Amino acid sequence: MDLQIEGRHVAITSEWRRAIEARVADLHPGHNDVTHVRVTLTKQDHKRAEDSCEALVVVQVPRHTLTARKQAESFEEAFRDAFSAMDIELDKLSEKRGAHCFSGAAHEEYAAGQARDSRGSGRFAIIEAGRFCVERDACAENRITAR
Repeated sequence: MDLQIEGRHVAITSEWRRAIEARVADLHPGHNDVTHVRVTLTKQDHKRAEDSCEALVVVQVPRHTLTARKQAESFEEAFRDAFSAMDIELDKLSEKRGAHCFSGAAHEEYAAGQARDSRGSGRFAIIEAGRFCVERDACAENRITAR
């Protein structure tokens, strides 16, 4: 995983760098497919004091780029809020990927290892390929659903 930390109109302190690296490490264990993280801290003098510090967190996973931007009075608060928002976005992405081809009873039966092909005595077989899910039931009807 590639990590890039930069500051605009502000110097990145070693304390901030360690805190950001710790936050990235907390994001990474549950999401093994994170390939790149970019954190940009920006000091904006033309804004009000309560939102002059901005943190932008950009996370890249295969086929997705997620962005979280938060403003606060301090950089610590801004990047804490941005990483909290990013954690929520990564969880949503994981849920979408997890429900990609399986739902309801079909998922439970497949997970239990009870799925059989249409020639056997089972009700259905699920074949997952890329972004499509093909279900074959006992009537040998094929349904292709993009999700």
